[in-house]
Amino acid sequence: MMKQKLLIAGGGTGGHIFPGIAVAEEWVKKGGEVVFVGTELGQEKKIVPQYGFKICFLKVGRLKGGGTLQKIKTLLGLPLALVKALLLILRERPRFALGIGGYASGPACVAARLLAKYTAITDQNVQPGITNRILGKIVHRVYLSFAESARFFAPAKVLHTGNPVRSQMETAEYILPGDTFCVLIFGGSQGAVSMNDGFIRAIERLPHAWPKLQICHQAGQTDLEKIETFYKERNINACVKTFFDNMNELYSKAHLVVCRSGAGTLTELAMCGRPAILVPYPFAADDHQKKNALVFVNHGAAWLVEHQDLSTPALANLLDRLMKEPHELKSKAEQAFKLARPDAAQLIVEDLLRREM
Repeated sequence: MMKQKLLIAGGGTGGHIFPGIAVAEEWVKKGGEVVFVGTELGQEKKIVPQYGFKICFLKVGRLKGGGTLQKIKTLLGLPLALVKALLLILRERPRFALGIGGYASGPACVAARLLAKYTAITDQNVQPGITNRILGKIVHRVYLSFAESARFFAPAKVLHTGNPVRSQMETAEYILPGDTFCVLIFGGSQGAVSMNDGFIRAIERLPHAWPKLQICHQAGQTDLEKIETFYKERNINACVKTFFDNMNELYSKAHLVVCRSGAGTLTELAMCGRPAILVPYPFAADDHQKKNALVFVNHGAAWLVEHQDLSTPALANLLDRLMKEPHELKSKAEQAFKLARPDAAQLIVEDLLRREM
């Protein structure tokens, strides 16, 4: 392709940024250029330059999660953010603009549309965020991770691509547990402490299973020592860290994953074909994590344990059942793999390049 430039706007969290980077890398493979637009408050400020991409910044507040004063300040600041976005696009001269979710994507995509650029958005969750719900009425194209999200957008704009991932997770054959039962547990950046507490309370109820367990547990610094002590005192084979840099290997060894249900996590579960107990973060915007989880549950790819049930025997009972009757695990693994869309970034790039106004 000719040296066309793609502007990728948005960010905030890794769940938005990494799909954008996956698309950017695919775009560069085709011979194009990429520039990112974000805010200085989001994780994109640190992450995007690490992958060698240029990033520009807009000052945009948030409409959700803040108080009334914060919302008023954000609304009053939008016209200036739009003007700055227009100037940025005139300077960078992209041919296409792709919003990836997050607050910077709003003014950037609107500005691109006003300047006659071909515009599109990606949405990672079943329940689109407020920015994407608005932008969906403006942009030319909407790329969806979940087919269930299509009802929020005009049918002619929608393409179900899946959620773009940077490097494809290696799918290892699922082998039923034998003498050991390997569990991988990790929470998100929000609310992981309560999830960690719920998991070790569940394990406390299963002393007969302790000799069989092999646990990889990603925990926050605040409760790392407590969790390490818990396993050590019960002689449970466990590796506890604040961060694992070999997640692909851990997925391949896991007989069961216990985790949140952010879009990025679900994408990984599908890509590597692993069964999971999903514990949605209860304070996620629009309860989108629970809605994400229900898609996997309804497809027979996971189990759901509500956050409020972590203090009950529900998780312990489910773990106990799966260790005693592991045939369910393989079925869930197979269904999870059927939900994988490993070519999502490629589909988005190819579709963009086909689109002319």
